[in-house]
Amino acid sequence: MVADLAEGRVTVRNRDRRQGITITWDTSWLPHMWMWHEVRTSGGPWRQHGELLVVEPSSVPHTLGLDTARRHGQAHELRAGQQVSTEITLRPLCEPR
Repeated sequence: MVADLAEGRVTVRNRDRRQGITITWDTSWLPHMWMWHEVRTSGGPWRQHGELLVVEPSSVPHTLGLDTARRHGQAHELRAGQQVSTEITLRPLCEPR
């Protein structure tokens, strides 16, 4: 987990395949980022053959639950009828061979 990001932007590259992605988001709404890596641990149709890197923009920098996030002013709460809009963008990258 990375807390209090100055900018909501991460670029992930696979050098061997010359591919990657850039993800951007609004840090005024999601100021933190969780990142985790799973290697061949999922069941189901992938039968432990999958490998993934997950990037999760987040409003909360801990796993202490919603009550703790509320006490620390980290949880976003919307009133009835209130609307909020934010964007997360993902841009694929492909480097020439």
